[in-house]
Amino acid sequence: MSEKLDMSAINLERVSEYESLGAFTRLLAIKLKKTNYLVLGDFMRDMKTEDVDYLCSLVDKALYNEDQKVRSKSIEELLIVSMMLATAEGMPPENDEATKLNLDFFMNAITCISLARKGVINIHYENISFGNDMADLPIASMKED
Repeated sequence: MSEKLDMSAINLERVSEYESLGAFTRLLAIKLKKTNYLVLGDFMRDMKTEDVDYLCSLVDKALYNEDQKVRSKSIEELLIVSMMLATAEGMPPENDEATKLNLDFFMNAITCISLARKGVINIHYENISFGNDMADLPIASMKED
């Protein structure tokens, strides 16, 4: 049986004040303190290009940077963002495995959104969700010639 995560570990007040996190993450925490619910696909569709670029840079550092401290800091911030968004969507991760799956999904979604904004692929925002009921639906597809 998997252990239930303590969701109070994501304290929005503390995240909003934690200066080593990026402005996007701190501002998201402030927004989520005021919001009871969020539709993830709509939120991601409405993100500014600078925010998508910032999150993409974190994904890049998390996956490819040779400096372990840089990788760890990037993963930590992406994990915080994904946990905040999953909780705001009403889908908080229930265990470590779900947390890892959410992080992987979030990193993939950000990469797909960046590629879609560059015109490389189509994005299906209506399918972007941490919910298990959406897990088999495609979030991106190839552009038709």
